[in-house]
Amino acid sequence: MRKRFPNTVRVLVVLAMVCSLLAITIAPAGAQTVTFNGAPPPVSGPVGQSVNIVATGFLPSAILTITMDGVKLTTSPATVTTGDGSIVPAGQATFGIVIPAAEWGDHKVTITDGVNTLQGLNWIQVEPKVVISPVQGTVASSATVTGSGFAAGVTALVTVGGQTFASGVPVAADGSFTATGTIPLLGAGDQVVDAIDGAGAVASVAGNADTFKVTPTLTMSPSSALAGDDVTVKGSGWETGAVTLFFAGAFWDTVTADANGVIDDPGVTIPPAQLPGVKKVEGTDTALTPNTAETTFTVLPRVLELSPSSGPLGTTVMLLGEDMTPSAPPNMSIIDVNDLVIATNISLNPGGIQPGAIEIDTTGSISPTTFVIPAEEAGGQRLPIGANTIQAMDGGADYDDNTLLDNLSAFGTFTVTKPTISVNPVTGPRGTTITITGAGWVPDNPVTITFQGATARTVTSIPDANGAFGATLVVPADANRGANNEVRAADMVINEVGVEVVGNQAEPVKYTVPPPAIAVSPTSGVPGTDQVTISGDGFGAYTSVTIQFGTAEFADKPLTDRFGAFEYTATCPGQPQGAIVVRATAAGETATTFFTVEEEPDTVAVATASISGKLVRVWGYYDGEWQMYDPADPVGSDLMSLTPGRGYWIKVTEDCTLIFGGFSYDLKAGWNNIGWR
Repeated sequence: MRKRFPNTVRVLVVLAMVCSLLAITIAPAGAQTVTFNGAPPPVSGPVGQSVNIVATGFLPSAILTITMDGVKLTTSPATVTTGDGSIVPAGQATFGIVIPAAEWGDHKVTITDGVNTLQGLNWIQVEPKVVISPVQGTVASSATVTGSGFAAGVTALVTVGGQTFASGVPVAADGSFTATGTIPLLGAGDQVVDAIDGAGAVASVAGNADTFKVTPTLTMSPSSALAGDDVTVKGSGWETGAVTLFFAGAFWDTVTADANGVIDDPGVTIPPAQLPGVKKVEGTDTALTPNTAETTFTVLPRVLELSPSSGPLGTTVMLLGEDMTPSAPPNMSIIDVNDLVIATNISLNPGGIQPGAIEIDTTGSISPTTFVIPAEEAGGQRLPIGANTIQAMDGGADYDDNTLLDNLSAFGTFTVTKPTISVNPVTGPRGTTITITGAGWVPDNPVTITFQGATARTVTSIPDANGAFGATLVVPADANRGANNEVRAADMVINEVGVEVVGNQAEPVKYTVPPPAIAVSPTSGVPGTDQVTISGDGFGAYTSVTIQFGTAEFADKPLTDRFGAFEYTATCPGQPQGAIVVRATAAGETATTFFTVEEEPDTVAVATASISGKLVRVWGYYDGEWQMYDPADPVGSDLMSLTPGRGYWIKVTEDCTLIFGGFSYDLKAGWNNIGWR
């Protein structure tokens, strides 16, 4: 017994100490309290709303757990710890939560530190809410409405501006739904977006409806037409009442939007005076802050048919057109004839180049009319090369061209082309005959071709039915030296008031007169034997020419003709063997060329001196002729020399060897055929 008693005492002492510590730890700091957003619970709000909570009376330095309907809530901060009394009062904590996705109504919230627990069955009351995306758009545009905080297991009706957007939308277990649809027919401005479910939850009653701003639309049908045509103007999303329309920046018309903000007016006339092209159309209503919308409309051109549609100035063109303002029908008491009265670039005025007014018949068609493309517009401005717009404007429905607002215009394009010329050759001495060919000219309209040098020389040619011509012209004697001459071509065409003026002009072609030149024929020869001819061109007209042949100067001085050309023949004067310069000088201008002076060939007697006692006769054949050398009859011989590269027949009295010029020829008595080297 004495051995066990001390151990029992020790156990009892330890247990007493543990119980004492536990009693200190679990001792409450006081009664627990809580506030939501500074007030006692409950708190009402939609899903996603923030709630600031202050909890007191819990254990100091304890971690709190917060749940809603048994599900732990996310808090801020993520870990909620009560104060220890040093800074934050002991047992107190401040934190925030966000109302999670949940259905409409009351929800139980519990706060505990593991020992002390505080809870309420209706501390969070979830309200219904709707949100639309996008927040603005036009009638019939697509949108998506999301809802939260509605009753689970029922369906919802979604409205925009009181009109059904989507019906029978199922609500999920967490009270949410998603609905897609199109914006119903509504007027301009902010429209309420709402939803009500089968349990009676209404977003707007809770103050959680959304708004959608309806923006107006403006369209035209068709989207393109002729000026003066009627179109239908349509639109939606407007303030009820008048909508003012502007076409290309100017007032156009006024249409009316009905109680639903809809415009549907089929009788709006495109301004007749509008030119073709894409135009901006704008609308403005009468709202306190006016709503506006815009669109584009393409004004189509009334087509003037032109045949041909291209050609040089002076071309005769046939004009046709339709869809103009008709002339009054003949059964009216007063017959009005509608005429084309105004045009740009090419005048169609009765007082201009036209034979009279161009009449429009009772169907609005332009009577076939021919006119000539003028060289100039009124005021002397020339029509440019390239595309020119022809605009014809009629007298309008009132047949009065002084009131242009109702006048209709038709448009055509005529491309002015530039005729061309070509010259062959484009270089040569004075007196050269050149050929000029033309293309793209006005048929049967004379074209004047001019060689413009120091003075002008002209010739006239008539283009054929295709506008082509050909002519020749002699380069004048006073043409400029070098590329300082031009061949030009032009015709005469009437202007807008019927007066002939210079019309088409081809691009000039340069013609080059080269410097003086001479030639010698032949280009080589033997002095004192061969005749040479020196010819030249490009010199001044009727001037004497001094000719130098190497160091020799001919006494005769030939005279150039009116084109600066000459020809002179003389015997080649004695000059050293080799190339020499031949010069011709006239009026200070000099031309040169080269001539080769050849060595006088050895005679047959010299070449055959090594066999002079044995040679009987030599025959040679060249260029269709036989030539003979007889040592016994040198006067009657016509073969004067032996030319290398040619063949000869040589007759000797006995065997012998002919030696000349470093070569030897073995000959047998009688006739021998050799090639001379």
